[in-house]
Amino acid sequence: MGIKKSFINGLSMLSEEGTDCVFYFNENMLRDNIMIAFHKHEIDLVQVYHKNNKDSFIFLMDINECIPNILAYRMIKDIYGLYNEHETMDFLNLIEELSLDTESASTKDNHDELFELHDMVTSSFSHAWEEFNNPSAPSDSNAGSVYHFIAKRDKKVD
Repeated sequence: MGIKKSFINGLSMLSEEGTDCVFYFNENMLRDNIMIAFHKHEIDLVQVYHKNNKDSFIFLMDINECIPNILAYRMIKDIYGLYNEHETMDFLNLIEELSLDTESASTKDNHDELFELHDMVTSSFSHAWEEFNNPSAPSDSNAGSVYHFIAKRDKKVD
């Protein structure tokens, strides 16, 4: 689907066809290996993805059967605000402290789970960098619309 301008100033959003996940980031966040993910499915999730040379992390910020649109907007905007206000390590420490749960590939006992988490995080960053460096044909028809990614679970949005 390609990168689109987000409804939050300073962030881009990337969603993939066939998924209910949208990633929010900018170039600095990608350089710091940080992205905000919003999964809208049977159970809604707001997460922060991070990877470094040794490990991959997913910080669960909220989980609910239905996260209201305005709450998703507010959470993504607040997480982005925290990122802008803190040095990278301070931000990650704060996010870990504020998160409901933290998954780390290195703490997985099962090797399949370790590789699954690592691959999920790493492939998300790879796809974001690929789209960032070689953007698909621009399509701003729904850019800035909070309903663009919310409505995907109920119907296809053109």
